Amino acid sequence: MYVHDQLVKARREDLLRAAARDRLAAQARRARSPRRHHLVAAPARRLAVRLRQLLSYPAPSISRRTP
Repeated sequence: MYVHDQLVKARREDLLRAAARDRLAAQARRARSPRRHHLVAAPARRLAVRLRQLLSYPAPSISRRTP
């Protein structure tokens, strides 16, 4: 019975440690700010940014002078 008692005690301690670890992980998850969900998918956002960059510069003037 002596070995059995040690095994039971070790198992109980292991469960207590695991429960404490889970509690700490749950607290960390609650403390973290929620992820920001974007309304527009990333590729569409990148395309919109690129289009804004292209459209914000004046278009190059086209001259019809002949050399």
